Amino acid sequence: MINQTEMKQSIQVSIAIIRHKNQVLLSWRDENLHQGGCYEFAGGKLEIGETPEQTVIREVQEEVGIDVIPIKRFASFTFDYSDRGLSLFFILCKVKNDVELDKMHQAWRWIDLDDVQNYQFPKANQAIIQRLSWSRKIAILNDDYGVQDIKHDVDTVYLRQNTENFLQLLRDNPQLFTEKKVIVRWQDYKKLDADLQEKVFAVHLNCQELIQLSESVSQNNELPLSLQSKNLIGACHNEIEIECANLIGCEAIFISPVQSTPTHPEQTGLSWAGFAALANIAEMPVYALGGVACDDLDLAKTHGAYGVAGIRDFLK
Repeated sequence: MINQTEMKQSIQVSIAIIRHKNQVLLSWRDENLHQGGCYEFAGGKLEIGETPEQTVIREVQEEVGIDVIPIKRFASFTFDYSDRGLSLFFILCKVKNDVELDKMHQAWRWIDLDDVQNYQFPKANQAIIQRLSWSRKIAILNDDYGVQDIKHDVDTVYLRQNTENFLQLLRDNPQLFTEKKVIVRWQDYKKLDADLQEKVFAVHLNCQELIQLSESVSQNNELPLSLQSKNLIGACHNEIEIECANLIGCEAIFISPVQSTPTHPEQTGLSWAGFAALANIAEMPVYALGGVACDDLDLAKTHGAYGVAGIRDFLK
C-alpha cells in the first residue's frame, strides 16, 4: 500500500536571486498559485536536461523580460510542503547590462536589501531572506572591546580579534548568535564546529584571500566547499581586489580606508571621491570603512555605499 508521503510529488525548482548593487528583484505571486499571496523571486521548474543555471536564464527571460548572468549557487536544499516536496536551487545572478533594466516587465520591482525582510514570502524562502538582509551598520569588535560594548542599534558585528580571544568570546557569550548577525574571519570560521558555522551570518575574506579564491574560481569554476552557500564579505582597497570580489560573488565588501585612522595612521585615505569611484565598480553592497562614523551613513550613501562600518563610533 502506498502512503501519502510516497505519493507526494517531488519537483526540482531553480530560483534566481537577481541582485543589482544594493537591491534585489521581486514580484507579487498571485493568490491562485501554490503558496501564493506573497512576494517571490523569478524562477521555475527544471526542464529535462537543464542545469539550474540554464533554468534561471530561461525563466528570467520569460517572466521578467531581461537577460541575466548566473554568478554562483547561493543555496540549495529540499523543502516539504503538505502536498509536494521541492528540491530548490537558489542562483545568485546579475543583470547582463544596464540596457536590460529598461526591458523589465512592470510587475517586477527592486527592493533594498535591508527592507526585504519586511515582505512576505513562501515558507521555503525564509532562510534565503535572512541571508539577504544586510544591515546598514556593522560594528567591528577587536581585542580592546567586548560584546557588552556593541551599541543596541547596531545589529551586525564583525569579530576581528586574535583567535584565542575570539573562541573565548564565543564560549562566554553563547547568546551572541541570536542577538546579532555575526561576521567572522575565514581562518576563525574553519576552527568552529558545524553547528556554530551554520549560525555565522558571513565569512570575512582579506584581500590576499580574495585574490587566491578568484584564481581558484577562474580555474575550477567553483568556491571551496567550506564557503559554498555562505555569505562572503571581502576587504577591498583597489580595483583589482573589487574585481576579484565580483568574480567570486561576494555578498558584500568593505572599501577602506575612506580616511586615515588611528589604528592605521600609515595608510592614506581614499577620500569620499576615491571611495565613490571604487564603489561604482562593485556589483554588491559596499560598506565604507576607515575614519567613518555612524552619522556618516547618509553621506556614504550619496557616494555609492550601502552602509558604514567601524570600531569606536559603533561601540559604546
